[in-house]
Amino acid sequence: FFTSVPLIIGAIVFGANAEAISSTADTLSRGLGIAVIVFDLLAGWVLLPFQMSARLGVNVNFYLLMLFALLQIAVSGGLYIAGAYSRRAKRIREQEIAAKAAAAEAEARNRPKKINYGGLPGTKPRKRK
Repeated sequence: FFTSVPLIIGAIVFGANAEAISSTADTLSRGLGIAVIVFDLLAGWVLLPFQMSARLGVNVNFYLLMLFALLQIAVSGGLYIAGAYSRRAKRIREQEIAAKAAAAEAEARNRPKKINYGGLPGTKPRKRK
């Protein structure tokens, strides 16, 4: 959202001053000229194509630039949520693996130990023939 704020404010400023921005004569006031430069630097990836189209004579509605802000919010928000879910799934998977390892270790400790009678002298089991 915070990366879209300059685009939303720029869309409002450009929409309110559409006639001055789209005029081919360079008659921008000093404040509006500074605002155009600042918003071109902050959100030029969207503002410049609309601004140049307006200068070339195409009828442009600068308020539609807010749709690009919604697109940016949706894409970054969706990827943020997807990353959070994948991180959560990874932690759950790690916990399941640790629980299985702990259960296998506990099972190994609870098994009765086999006595090797053949290893002790005089206790060798008799073989049946």
